[in-house]
Amino acid sequence: MTELAERYGISWKSGYALVRRVEVPNDRWTADVKRQCWTQDQIYGYPLTVADQQARFLLSCHGLRSVKGEEARPVFERAFREYWLPRAIRTANGPPFVTRALCGL
Repeated sequence: MTELAERYGISWKSGYALVRRVEVPNDRWTADVKRQCWTQDQIYGYPLTVADQQARFLLSCHGLRSVKGEEARPVFERAFREYWLPRAIRTANGPPFVTRALCGL
């Protein structure tokens, strides 16, 4: 299995999941909503970070008032307009990325 994975540019991650290697910028982005915190102007919010996984470049860091998807969508749309679409986006399985609504984000 390891030889097959190497032939197709796939590596083992944590011993159980196959993850394709990222070799060029804008190939894969990571997105995460951090734990709720206070801003300098005393607003309680959730920082949403979007980063390029290969370049380790922070594409966006935006404070959200809630973890609802409608607040995260404009952040991604702005990043797509500025940096184009990545091949894939990896997120944690928490709000705003998991929803019961039709079409999600």
